[in-house]
Amino acid sequence: MSHDNNKPTPKANNNASVEIDENSLELLSKNMSEWFVRYRGQFYLVERLGSPLTQHEVRKIAFLRFKKRFPEVEISSHLIREVFQRTLSEVHDNAKHSVPIWDGITVCRPDTGSRLIRGEDMVSIGPVAV
Repeated sequence: MSHDNNKPTPKANNNASVEIDENSLELLSKNMSEWFVRYRGQFYLVERLGSPLTQHEVRKIAFLRFKKRFPEVEISSHLIREVFQRTLSEVHDNAKHSVPIWDGITVCRPDTGSRLIRGEDMVSIGPVAV
């Protein structure tokens, strides 16, 4: 039996054959974009605007919330990477899949049914919906 040392060793490509459940990607991305906002280069939890967060902290909080709030979703490393890529890094036209930029304004708009009041380019934050 002979070995051909000139042949390249195949490398495992974890991204090549991994399929992502688009429904899970959409669900997690949409929720993450409702939990956090960006302001002056920092992130904030919508319900705790007084404490700035790093991107690393945002990822940790989001991951824990995903596990707790969506136990039916199988959260693979590839899925979570795609969610973070979509919501934190990519520039795209789907505002509901991106952590929005906060304009620094809090307003009283209970009629919206959401804490995030979307403007043309940024969001304002309203009171907790009851």
